[in-house]
Amino acid sequence: MEHPCFLEAARRTAAETGVALSAHTNPWSALVSGAAKACAVFESDGRAYLVVTATTPPAKPLSPLARQALEGLLCGEQQKVLASDLKLSTSSICRYCRLALAHMGLEGPPSRAPMLLAMLALAARDRCDPALVREARFEHDGRSFSVYSAAPRAPGSSARLSPGVQAVVELRVAGRSLTEIAQQRRTSERTVANQLACAFQRLGVSGRGSLVAYLAVNG
Repeated sequence: MEHPCFLEAARRTAAETGVALSAHTNPWSALVSGAAKACAVFESDGRAYLVVTATTPPAKPLSPLARQALEGLLCGEQQKVLASDLKLSTSSICRYCRLALAHMGLEGPPSRAPMLLAMLALAARDRCDPALVREARFEHDGRSFSVYSAAPRAPGSSARLSPGVQAVVELRVAGRSLTEIAQQRRTSERTVANQLACAFQRLGVSGRGSLVAYLAVNG
């Protein structure tokens, strides 16, 4: 569902009729249970969007291990610690997370999981204010969809990051790889890696997952 008309309908609906998400309307449980799946992820007008629709018939729910692995990473747990807790290898954690994301209709590694998804997972654990996310519903081609949107989360002034480091952090949170960030900023991957390491140290996080979780709560 990446057609421009569909994405514009989702964006317009979110802008015109969006309301604050509540704990009762958080779609996280529907995504992990197989009752719903994501069908579009995009950015527009300085906001991130996630479009979800019901699955008919419902898919099988995530396995307990896949759910724990994905929720853990999205909520900022370190991969090595999570692997130890679940008695799995770090490569198995990645594999379970990939399977979990695909089950939700999202492709790619957990390092590129949408920040909105992390915010939903954190809100389900009462670690993030669900009202930071806006929710709206719309119809398209005879089907019903829900669109969730949120403004980008970025470190506050108290982090005292330079403008360059701040920009790199925002791109990493958006799911860009080091190579993509380097190309966009016309610099080297080594410089990008050093800038991220500086930001991680200042913010007390250890990677993209914990960075996203930190910003979802403190951004």
